[in-house]
Amino acid sequence: MQLSSERLDRVRGRLVPILKKFNSEMQFITVFVDSTREFLGVVAQIEDRPILLKFGWIDFISRPDDDLQIEVFAQLERKFATEKAQ
Repeated sequence: MQLSSERLDRVRGRLVPILKKFNSEMQFITVFVDSTREFLGVVAQIEDRPILLKFGWIDFISRPDDDLQIEVFAQLERKFATEKAQ
């Protein structure tokens, strides 16, 4: 399910600085919401590797930026740790 351009801009505005803080080469690609509006998926990319981040929609919109950054960093660190282990 697509978000309105206003909501997409809000999500992008919150996430881009966090992604850049994690890695300056990280790019925000897109965001989508499942049909029940329960989950929010964010696609980011570094080099040629796409990365999918998943959030509860309500958690995402109600979470302060500092807490959101902690969650984003934790998801990214888990994904990179998994890749290194393979």
